[in-house]
Amino acid sequence: LVVQKNRLVVYPCAPVELFVVSINGKYVFQGTIDGTTNIDVHQSGVYIVSFMKEGKKVSRKVNVL
Repeated sequence: LVVQKNRLVVYPCAPVELFVVSINGKYVFQGTIDGTTNIDVHQSGVYIVSFMKEGKKVSRKVNVL
């Protein structure tokens, strides 16, 4: 996961379900990815990025400037 200005770039090593949620609870992205994925975020702020595979979930808080 790389945070750039107004963009998140995700490099999964295997197919995963990905969820990106703004701090106010609005879904920015939801879906399964299996390769490099660019997700545009239209405003600065804190986002929760969650990866799920085989019922296991990992989440991370990121700050987009």
